[in-house]
Amino acid sequence: QNFVSAAVGMAVAVALVRTEVVWLLPGVSMLAIFPILWIAYGFPPIAFTAAVGGAALMTSLPFFVRGSWPVTPLEWANVFTLPGLILAVAVVVNIAAQHLRRSGRRLRASHEERERALARARDNELVLRTVLDTVRSGVALYDDAGRLMLANRTAEDLSRAMGFSLSEAPYAGDAVLAADRTTPVPHHQQLIPRALRGDKLSDAVEWVGPPAAQRAILADADRVRRADGTLLGTLV
Repeated sequence: QNFVSAAVGMAVAVALVRTEVVWLLPGVSMLAIFPILWIAYGFPPIAFTAAVGGAALMTSLPFFVRGSWPVTPLEWANVFTLPGLILAVAVVVNIAAQHLRRSGRRLRASHEERERALARARDNELVLRTVLDTVRSGVALYDDAGRLMLANRTAEDLSRAMGFSLSEAPYAGDAVLAADRTTPVPHHQQLIPRALRGDKLSDAVEWVGPPAAQRAILADADRVRRADGTLLGTLV
């Protein structure tokens, strides 16, 4: 209401100025556009009555001051032309303002939904990381190009014991023996290289570490595919 009152006050001020100088500067009537645009943009259509009323005041006030009504068709046209123009401008501006507000609400809703989705993704990542670091098995997931996507602490500990890094080729160590605990396993035949080539492993056994502190690794591996069948990666 305060804003509408201010806009109406501006319209009255323009009307008073116009009454004094319209005979010298007919273009002064266009000052009415500014308060009218303010009302049309910032307020509901009901406020148009204030806009049109302000425009009617501007065009009729000079006649009230002179104490005479318009007598010629041109004078009557001048009385009604500005309010009609103001009403048309107000309608167009109000429609555009409503469209902008709807677009703004949609954008805010979309932004809030993305924020919620991001928060859910972060929560899911935290839960997944906690689960992976809690289980006693080593878990490593590689993408379809053979790059490490995630690995838990157990997998990292095992890879260090085997003498290699999970994130750097050839993903194989030197102190690795076959199930007989005697035969060295070449790099390309070790667990992760085989899995990345597409071999499906089930209870595959390797012995790792120095002779005095060897441990057995029992491994499974399989491809991970999306719902449409495309390859997502390899889980070891």
